Amino acid sequence: MLACVGDTKKGMIWDHVDLERSFIRLSGKKTKSGEGRVLKLHPRVAQMLAELLRVKGEDRVFLKDGQPFDEFKHAYTTAVKVAGLGDFTFHDLRHCAINNMRLAGNDYFKIMAQSGHKTTSVFKRYNLVTEEELNDTKRL
Repeated sequence: MLACVGDTKKGMIWDHVDLERSFIRLSGKKTKSGEGRVLKLHPRVAQMLAELLRVKGEDRVFLKDGQPFDEFKHAYTTAVKVAGLGDFTFHDLRHCAINNMRLAGNDYFKIMAQSGHKTTSVFKRYNLVTEEELNDTKRL
């Protein structure tokens, strides 16, 4: 794991972003578990990050009106309301991402490495198999 500079700051900084290889690298100071993690960027997310305007002298990735901000709860709540998602919490994004990686055919080990889950029992709580998926059950 590469060390990240500026880990004492809130938010993601450009030193965490590796656009050349399409990764975000987080040191243990930035994760709940205290252990570093490497996240593979979706190609569209990598493209969006590459197109973000970097403000001279500011190492934060996400800015509002060119200034760093620490609170995005209001913006998230507004976005959920505008999208008509009902009771969709920020943590639900984690469930969706994990399920989407599984449905895309990634093995549990790759998904667990990115999500930070250490045990399959905790990881399995995030995997909700739908009736539609059960309809695709293969038989010999």
